[in-house]
Amino acid sequence: MPGEWNFVVPLSDTTVRVAVGHLSECRLAPVDRTAIITEPGAWAVGRDCVLEWARSFSATVEDPLVLPAGDAAKELDRLGGYYAHLAACRLDRSSRILVVGGGAALDVGAFLAATFLRGLRFVLVPSTLLSQVDAALGGKCGINFLGAKNQIGLVVQPELIAVDPDWLRSEPRAARDSGLGEVWKTAWLAGGELWARCQTAGRLTDRVELAWTIDACLRFKAEVVCQDPLEKGRRAILNLGHTIGHALEGAAQAGGIALPHGVAVALGLLAELKPTADEVEWQMLATLMRASGLPTEPPSGIDYGVARDLLSRDKKRAGGMIVTAVVQAPGQVRLESRPVAYFADLLRLFSRSS
Repeated sequence: MPGEWNFVVPLSDTTVRVAVGHLSECRLAPVDRTAIITEPGAWAVGRDCVLEWARSFSATVEDPLVLPAGDAAKELDRLGGYYAHLAACRLDRSSRILVVGGGAALDVGAFLAATFLRGLRFVLVPSTLLSQVDAALGGKCGINFLGAKNQIGLVVQPELIAVDPDWLRSEPRAARDSGLGEVWKTAWLAGGELWARCQTAGRLTDRVELAWTIDACLRFKAEVVCQDPLEKGRRAILNLGHTIGHALEGAAQAGGIALPHGVAVALGLLAELKPTADEVEWQMLATLMRASGLPTEPPSGIDYGVARDLLSRDKKRAGGMIVTAVVQAPGQVRLESRPVAYFADLLRLFSRSS
C-alpha cells in the first residue's frame, strides 16, 4: 500500500595513497578513454609521468584541458568552454578524468567530472602542499560566484587520491608557506602527536617529516569526513579559519591584493581562535606561524566593507548563524553556532590591527 518509506544510497570508497615517487605504481581499472584537467604549473612539472601513467590504463589519452592558474579557473563564465573541451574528447560513461594540480584546479576538475554526463569517475593528483594536506580529500568541489568562494558546488568522492610529496620539490617557497596554513589548522584540531611534531618541523623541509605530516593530516580529515560526509555535524570543525579566511581572501582578490588561500586560512585561524583559545597556546601558534614564514596580520589595503559583505553571503550560514569550531587548546574541539555578526566583529578587530 502506498506510504512513506526511505532508501539509502551508499557512498563510494576512495583509495588514498601517500608515497614518494609512486604514481606509476597506482593501479586502476582499464578504460578506453581518459581526459586530463590540469593547470600550467602542475603540468610543467608532471606532464611526462602523468601521461605515462595514464597510458598504462587507458587506450586513448586526450590532450589536457589546461585551466588558468589559481582562482581565475573558478569563474562561472569559463564553464562553457570547459564542457566544450570535454565534449570534444568524446567521453562516455565508462571514461575517466584525471585532475592534476593545486586546490583551485582540483575544485574545478572534480566539479566538471561530477556534472559532465551526470558524473564520471575521476582521480585527483594534488601538486601543492595545500592540496595534498587538505583540498584533495573530502569530496567538496565547486566554483566561485559573485566574488564569494565556492558558492556553486557539491560533494562527490574521487576514485583515487594519489599524493606524492616529491611534487613539492619544485613548489615555490611562498606557495609552500601558504600550504602551512592548512597544516596548522589540522594540527590544532587534531592535537596530540601531529601538533607536537609540527612545533619542531618548521617549514617541513625534511622529506620524511613532510611525508609523515601530509599522511597524518589526511588521516585526521578522513576520520572526520567518514563520520559526517555531507557536513551535517562534526565535519564543520574542518572549517576552522575558513569563515574569516574566505572573507579576507575574497576582499583581497577584489582589491587586487595578493593573499593566497593558505595564508588567508592562517589569518582566519588566528582571528577565530583568539576569543576562546588559551592565551599561552594562542601566542605559541602565532610565534610558530611567524617562524614558518606566515604573516600574523592581514595585508594593508583590504576593503573590510567588501569582506563583511562576503561574510554575509558565506555558504555555511543558516538562519543568520554559522556553525564554528571552538578550540580552547589543540585537540580540545567543540562546535557552536555563532551569529554572522560575531564574525563581523572579528573582522573589525582585524581591521584595527592592520
